[in-house]
Amino acid sequence: MLNSVLLIGAIALAIGDNASPSVQWDFDTAEATLPAAKGNVQYGQAGPRPPEFPEMAENNTAVRVDSSAYLSVPDAGANSDFDFTNGDAITIEAWVNPSVLREGHVSYIVGKGRTGSPKFSRDNQNWSLRIVGAQEEAKLSFLFATKLSSNNQHWHR
Repeated sequence: MLNSVLLIGAIALAIGDNASPSVQWDFDTAEATLPAAKGNVQYGQAGPRPPEFPEMAENNTAVRVDSSAYLSVPDAGANSDFDFTNGDAITIEAWVNPSVLREGHVSYIVGKGRTGSPKFSRDNQNWSLRIVGAQEEAKLSFLFATKLSSNNQHWHR
């Protein structure tokens, strides 16, 4: 069985002192305006709708992303809107509905880095919001990396 995550609403990200989102992806928009799809990504899925979600549009759509698939945005370079450093504020909003989440399995919702590209080290991750299967629930996990300390530590959860 394929694990998948249904992105059922917008993903909004604000980093630093900026009160408005640095970026927002709304899955009701045309595919051409969304990040590039890699793998089995299915647009136009039914999202949360009234009457259960009265604030949502009656034709709200979502995106289904299988476990090995993802949406990708190129990095704009150093000090971009996606860079997060120690002491920065970060706000992430994402509506998700995981189909299956096995015990200990980690599913990324949004993150910067760790692309698997041979151009970068294996752990080139800056930050990520993930869900982790634990005790038959989906638990949130936020991960960020700082510069390596003297004892080779840089991961923070």
